Amino acid sequence: MKLQVGLFLMLTVGSLGLGLWIRDRHITKPPHAQLSMTDNATVSLPVEDYGGHLYLQGKINGIATKDLILDSGAADVFISESQVKILGLQPQGKVNIPGRSKTIPTAYVPNLSLQLGNSLTLKDPTVVIIPQAEVKGLEQYFGRTVSGIIGYELFEQLVVELDYQRQTLRLHRPQTYQYQGSGQRIPLVMEGDRPYINATITPYGYPALPSKLLIDLGSNAALSLTAACGIDQRLIAAAPRTLRRPLVTIQGADEIVLARVQSLAIGATVLKQPTAVLGKAKGEDCDRLSGTIGYQILRQFKVILDYPHRQFILEPRPQIPYDYDLSGLWLEATGSQLNQCRVGAVTKNTPAAKAGVKIGDRLVQINGMSTSAQTLVKIRQQLSQVGQTVTLRLEREKKPFSVRLKLQPLL
Repeated sequence: MKLQVGLFLMLTVGSLGLGLWIRDRHITKPPHAQLSMTDNATVSLPVEDYGGHLYLQGKINGIATKDLILDSGAADVFISESQVKILGLQPQGKVNIPGRSKTIPTAYVPNLSLQLGNSLTLKDPTVVIIPQAEVKGLEQYFGRTVSGIIGYELFEQLVVELDYQRQTLRLHRPQTYQYQGSGQRIPLVMEGDRPYINATITPYGYPALPSKLLIDLGSNAALSLTAACGIDQRLIAAAPRTLRRPLVTIQGADEIVLARVQSLAIGATVLKQPTAVLGKAKGEDCDRLSGTIGYQILRQFKVILDYPHRQFILEPRPQIPYDYDLSGLWLEATGSQLNQCRVGAVTKNTPAAKAGVKIGDRLVQINGMSTSAQTLVKIRQQLSQVGQTVTLRLEREKKPFSVRLKLQPLL
């Protein structure tokens, strides 16, 4: 058996994190994971919101893990190469991951058992292995290990109800599920293994545009948008403020432009001034935007993804400000325990750049507290507090120095 998988792992600074899509998965008869639920029609699980990524506890072939990521943008179940070695599994077959300049080969493991809670088990005949080099990139950005990713194979068989504020996940059997709340129902359009909704985006300097957006639980962005026919450049030029930041993927390095749009309308719900990554698109659809909708917007709601009934339900929660880095730093975790903090990039014309911080500097303290005793998420939160002044203790070539940064909105 041979699989061909297109894998895009996107790591960026600030408001973006992981966006993961599995594309063009061609198998003569696509296998689907066998799901079993005992006792109840609903399974309730704790979910950890860690820096905009959703971590689940579970067991892989009976071995406990706290590092499973839930991702509606992933079209399968995935396992890290390090976890394959821990479990003593034997990779099989071929999976090709096309990159910018080369094809990255990997494989899959057969008949993996994935248990969530005490009563739900997925048995997948072909679980794709994420090569360790790519896993390392994710872990350095997250500051936490990744043992696996749960995608389409779970969503296609259950109604998935996610409450960000309570950090709970409820999984319902579709045969018995009936929604009883007062939330807004949005038609869900499935294209292959990916869930889309239609929305309307009003950029600055341009009329409202119909948009097709992928619902991506694996991205901690607000919006990521592409526009063909040169519209992307016009939207960038019309935005009141923009921020250029680095993008690192397994396909190579690039740069993104971060800005705000005037509004995003999902049905009757209108969200004002969300942040958006503006990018180029190939094609001739000049009257429509495409892209993804991620954590910074989805966390404003209780979200119900109902693939079986083709509906996306939003129950509003108290509004939360769109937070993103205010320092201009892209930090990454290093060391065997991921408890060291290194500057991976510095955005031009930001407080960090003006203070002289450079790529490769090691951050050892923030406001007098050691960074080794804090998670990367906690450190980033301290760099996202408007109006605060933070004192950073850094090392460059083993020589310590300190800087003070006044945190102000960059957009």
